[in-house]
Amino acid sequence: NRYDSYKKPAEYVKVLSDKNSRFYAIGRIFISQESSGYQIRDVRDLDALLVKNHIYFMRNFITGWNTNDYLFNSGGSGLINEKSIDFLESIDVKYLIDSSENTNPIVNSLVKKRNYNIIYKDFDVVVYELNNKKYFLAENIFYVSNEEEMLKKMSEINFDPKNDLVIFGDDKDISNISNRNVSSSVISTIKDEGDKLVLKINNNPEDNYLFIPITYYPGWEVIINGNLG
Repeated sequence: NRYDSYKKPAEYVKVLSDKNSRFYAIGRIFISQESSGYQIRDVRDLDALLVKNHIYFMRNFITGWNTNDYLFNSGGSGLINEKSIDFLESIDVKYLIDSSENTNPIVNSLVKKRNYNIIYKDFDVVVYELNNKKYFLAENIFYVSNEEEMLKKMSEINFDPKNDLVIFGDDKDISNISNRNVSSSVISTIKDEGDKLVLKINNNPEDNYLFIPITYYPGWEVIINGNLG
């Protein structure tokens, strides 16, 4: 009963046409050519600036794909555990697609725990809207000096992808920051046009670290209160 996507796009493609949001499909419902052709943002097929790092992240924190072949794509289409969803939400994945038979046990469990909304369902697929935090101020900041330490920290059972940041650098004088008070801070989106993002942040009571799930690209500038950052 699958759609013949080469003749006509499936109806749920319209749901995923939000140009500023990403999706992840269980069971590899989309192949690379489909998502690219429909101009929708499958998180596995992003044109990441550091392609190998992107593939490593997907395979080790999301899909669990255990091959060393990094030449094709991020591999796999499942989930390692519940934290895989947290990582997806932290990188601006708004939609999760599963078979309409709801065959993935991790998805089934989290749908009940987190009350994910079903925004589309037919005989073939079901589309959930996740509780993604598009931007957040970090409660805990961890400084590491190399990629191995960074991956080790992210793999720790208590690491929270939606509240914790790992900052890569070689400044040994910088110490970790824990339990920063960000509960009273508010982030509002003023403009999001792909190549320009304007946020309003009521940051109280102290300076904080802002996380934006967009890959840095040479030439980007940050302006804070009218001053170049």
